[in-house]
Amino acid sequence: GSFIMELWLGSKASATKYAELLKAGPPEGWKPTMKCSAFKSQEGLPPVAQAAASTAIIKIAGTLIAGEAGWMRMFGILGYEEVKAAVYEVMTSDNFDSVVFYVDSPGGAVNGLQSTMAAMSQLAKMKPSVVYAENACSAAYWVSAGAGPIVASELSTLGSIGAVVQLRNVVKALDDEGVKVHTFKSGSLKMAGNPYEELSEEAKEHYQKMVDTCAEIFMKDVATARGLKQETLKKAVGDGRTMHAKEALQNRLIDKIGTLSDALKIVQADVKRRSRAR
Repeated sequence: GSFIMELWLGSKASATKYAELLKAGPPEGWKPTMKCSAFKSQEGLPPVAQAAASTAIIKIAGTLIAGEAGWMRMFGILGYEEVKAAVYEVMTSDNFDSVVFYVDSPGGAVNGLQSTMAAMSQLAKMKPSVVYAENACSAAYWVSAGAGPIVASELSTLGSIGAVVQLRNVVKALDDEGVKVHTFKSGSLKMAGNPYEELSEEAKEHYQKMVDTCAEIFMKDVATARGLKQETLKKAVGDGRTMHAKEALQNRLIDKIGTLSDALKIVQADVKRRSRAR
């Protein structure tokens, strides 16, 4: 699929899975439904959110993609628009006085990421919020960074701060089959990276610049959200490493090693403090 020419903030496995699903298309008999509450099941899919008394738990689970995942949610993919819909529902509901973002994701697409982070951060300013990170890597960590204190278990996987573009080239394979593709374009970088021609040095520099720029914005957003110096963050985790909770705590990527119950206690205690302060 063409997505391989997009900036991707996730694992190779997640990118490959997404590409295969795009190619396969929806399963036979799939019927999209009208939008309904994030707290209700749709077409047999689990709800994006659930209630724990007056605390909403928004589940950011699976590979993250632009728009709505729809039928691809059956295969462990979630759309940024589905996350934002849940966020706005909780934001405008009187049924919930706090929120826990349960994150279990290897990351995913760049498109839609910053607006999702902004929505989550806005909700965190309005209601006591905390992130429980079971697995928050790359794009999943990025969107979580500004959504309140981050709690992770000892074996949680975190970090992977950086960006990637992966390009596929099939020139030799087509040549072996006797197939020649002619491409007519208006500029040297128009359709740069398409699989039907060799990648020029100019195109390589172009994509490396895109990756580096995205990574710098990633660092900036995380550093701002976590109250860190960008240079310090880059020196500590700029190589794109993933890490468990102990190392993440040392690098101030998380605030506490604990459980989902600990995350719930944090927001519920914050609700009580705010109530007493009124």
